[in-house]
Amino acid sequence: MNIIFVEPFFPQNQRRFVAALAGVGANVIGVGEYAEHELGDELRGQLGAYYRVSNVTDEGQLNAAVEWAQGLMWVDRLESTIESHQMAAARVREARTSLAPRC
Repeated sequence: MNIIFVEPFFPQNQRRFVAALAGVGANVIGVGEYAEHELGDELRGQLGAYYRVSNVTDEGQLNAAVEWAQGLMWVDRLESTIESHQMAAARVREARTSLAPRC
């Protein structure tokens, strides 16, 4: 399963979600505001890919990141756990119908 995870680096507890997803075999693609070298070796090793944006709440930037990832592989989910990221992620999910929740 390929999962895009919004802002895997900050706050620090985000890294636990990435570790858990990778631990059960998911390929985690990070989208965040930090430079890849700032992520550290452990987090970087748990990510299959990383895409940097200047603002993860900007729907256009987040959509471009998802489009990039979809150009590389099938993407099953777009996940965010921080409240301020939820609306942008939801709107991008709706715009990219393959990521819409399945009933």
